[in-house]
Amino acid sequence: MLETLFFKLLEISIQASFFILAIMFIRLCFKHLPKRYVCILWGLVALRLLLPIQITSEFSLVPDLSG
Repeated sequence: MLETLFFKLLEISIQASFFILAIMFIRLCFKHLPKRYVCILWGLVALRLLLPIQITSEFSLVPDLSG
């Protein structure tokens, strides 16, 4: 029980790190992005870390860590 919770949290954290890297790349590409949009992007990262929901899809840029 506790082990599965740990691995689920670890998986969410790793997926959020991919999301953070994507946002950092977007910020590099669009240096003059208004601060409103930058805050929205980081808010999405915060939501991803706070809400343990997962949207699944066949097509993903994030590798499947579940095995």
